[in-house]
Amino acid sequence: MRRWRPRRSLYSDGRTRVARAAVRIGSSGGDRVRRVQAEGHTAMVRRQAGSGPSRHATRASIALGATLLLVLSAFLATASPAVAKKKSKAKTPAVTLATLKPQSPLVQVKAKGKKGFTAAKNGRVLKQGDEIRTDAQGKAEINYTDGSLTRLGPSTDFTITKLTNKRGGRQTQGTLNVGQTWNRAAKLSQTSSFEVKAGGTTATVEGTAFVVQCGNTGGVLSCKFIDVLDKVNVTTQSGALASLLSDTEVTVLAGQLGDLLHLSYSDLAGDPWILDNLLLDQQEGKGNGLGDLPAPPTTTTAPANQGGGGGGGGGGGLPLVSQDATPGGTQYPPTGGGITVENPTVEVGGIVAFHGTGCLANETLQVLWDGQVVGTLVADAQGSYAGHITIPTGTAPGAHTLTVRGSQCLHSATITVLGASLARTGASNHTITYVFSSFAAIAVGLVLVVGARRRRRVARRT
Repeated sequence: MRRWRPRRSLYSDGRTRVARAAVRIGSSGGDRVRRVQAEGHTAMVRRQAGSGPSRHATRASIALGATLLLVLSAFLATASPAVAKKKSKAKTPAVTLATLKPQSPLVQVKAKGKKGFTAAKNGRVLKQGDEIRTDAQGKAEINYTDGSLTRLGPSTDFTITKLTNKRGGRQTQGTLNVGQTWNRAAKLSQTSSFEVKAGGTTATVEGTAFVVQCGNTGGVLSCKFIDVLDKVNVTTQSGALASLLSDTEVTVLAGQLGDLLHLSYSDLAGDPWILDNLLLDQQEGKGNGLGDLPAPPTTTTAPANQGGGGGGGGGGGLPLVSQDATPGGTQYPPTGGGITVENPTVEVGGIVAFHGTGCLANETLQVLWDGQVVGTLVADAQGSYAGHITIPTGTAPGAHTLTVRGSQCLHSATITVLGASLARTGASNHTITYVFSSFAAIAVGLVLVVGARRRRRVARRT
């Protein structure tokens, strides 16, 4: 199909102008006639019917297209928010704030809104409102993604009552219904909190390690809060406040605060639940193990001459523990393990040297004397250790037990402390000398007597 172009006119002066044409459309038979008039010239162009669109058909097509475009735009505008909403939901995963690590198969979980408990699986995501319980041999660990943790002991029931991460601050709260927990909170920001509720009392911490123990006493719930490290604020429902510092505890009975008690190194290290969790934390790179406790006693050895001679009295003190260099040539991991005592029989005031293998590398170990913690040692890179203890004055004669304990080693040996003997007591050391001197004196006296008698007989004869 040809296109009509404007006609050009040539004037006498050589200029060319575009002709302004007036177009008229008529009909002649089955043809359409287009009449073009331009500057006195007329041109007739004949086109067959149906060879091109009519003016009315073109306008109708444009109107229909515009209508369809408006309808399509309105549909897209209505549907796009819903599509975008679906896409945004699919792209936003749920945020994990806590996971469960069962330390025995005897751990169960009840999700919020559910009626029954199910067996816990390692790595299960925990949410606000979930309840965890253990039986008489069960243990579990709740790991929060900010580095904090809560460990559940046997026969424990614990509920996560708050677990959010709003406004840039972590809000963590658990409720101990019964049993015992070990809690270590990571360093908190100003908008974060870590709390444990028990027996109507709330313990709020400031980057610390603490224990909560709850049990029924005569039908009344009794809860003990033990602060191992840093600070814990214990608040009752009535508003009473007890601020615990390291190595202190308080008991809450029927919602009433008891007296604050100070705990010694032996009190804390002698508690198996505290000891085990300190060592577990150290293995996970949290805390300093037994180094988080107050310094152990150095020595309680009494002066040698105290008590006016004899074997002292008052029951004696605790042995002094000292670290020694470990013997060379050991391999790690060791094929066996155990303790060797160089001199298992010793006198009061003597030194007992010992060494052993089979513990974790670079682990802090406890040294116990008759079940009481008296000091610590540090294993070397091969899991070996060496040390010696000094037996203090006043130690009862007989058999005693020396124990070295770690998270994966427990070594014991029997130490025999000799009692006082006549041959070695301070008052009887010269007994034999006195006896011989007495016999000598008697003999000299007899010689002198016999000699004197002989001299008298000779004198009489003369």
